[in-house]
Amino acid sequence: MKACWMTAAMLAWIGGLAVPALALDDDDLAGATTAGAAAPARFAPPPRITGPLPYFMRDDAAIEQDIIAITRAKPRLIDRFTEYSGRLRHTPYRFSPMGEAAGVDPDPLWNVQETDCLAFVETVLALANASSLAGARQLLNDIRYSNGKPEFASRNHFMEAQWIPANIKKGYVRDITRQIGGDRVIWASKSYTREAWEKRRNPHLIPLEWEQVPHGVAGIPVIPLDAFPELLPRIPHGAIVSIVRADYYSIPNRISHLGIVVAGREKNSRIFRHATKVWWNRVIDAPMEAYIERLKKTPQWPVTGLHIMLPVEREAVSPAARKTP
Repeated sequence: MKACWMTAAMLAWIGGLAVPALALDDDDLAGATTAGAAAPARFAPPPRITGPLPYFMRDDAAIEQDIIAITRAKPRLIDRFTEYSGRLRHTPYRFSPMGEAAGVDPDPLWNVQETDCLAFVETVLALANASSLAGARQLLNDIRYSNGKPEFASRNHFMEAQWIPANIKKGYVRDITRQIGGDRVIWASKSYTREAWEKRRNPHLIPLEWEQVPHGVAGIPVIPLDAFPELLPRIPHGAIVSIVRADYYSIPNRISHLGIVVAGREKNSRIFRHATKVWWNRVIDAPMEAYIERLKKTPQWPVTGLHIMLPVEREAVSPAARKTP
């Protein structure tokens, strides 16, 4: 059985539309676009691969050499973060490409051959904080698991209650939503109760007991969609943007999708770099203003707004991960 990028590939029927009950790449609801694209993937050719060769086309030795070169050339973490996000562009999309290499989810612990939206961000974050391939693999486990040990039960399955607070506490990211949104920010909460957990759809696809999941209420600050495009220029280069949707009782997550923002060529323009299974089944660059406009037109699972984080240079990481080559 494949676990989804937050916990499991479970479906819940909402208004006649099938959506994963824990998380869904929002492109399934909103559609996606890339610069210059005017037709769906089945009609238009995929974007050409330009620039450095993507990592899914390289072997480990070539990736190692590239990591060494980037570490030496780019001392700032944000520059490494966006650089590595570019190295994963064009990577083929596959739902839940990583697991624990055994047990409930036997997919590999590390996978740059395929990715989905969360795996893309996690892998880039691990690479940016490391200076070797072995270090990146080690840090990926620390990012994905509460205790750094690759076990299904300790994976950060729930974005609002686990992934975000855990990685803020560990020093990988900081929340900049209020800094960008100011007094327009609202609070998006999610309640975790035994009753809701036991009534989730298709529970056999999520092999976690109530004692193994978050209890109580978790919440995050969110900038409403109607604040954009006005606030779009405030989103910094290298920000991690998550799509936060309406609170549905049977869906234990409100975050449905995430990606990385990079500065566009035009002044104040922003590009949303993300893994999508709708347009060409790969990591693509989408003009963010157009992408947000699409998000405003998703009545099946309405979008509440955006949550925004920024990668942080960690002070206390393992010597094996940050050893200078």
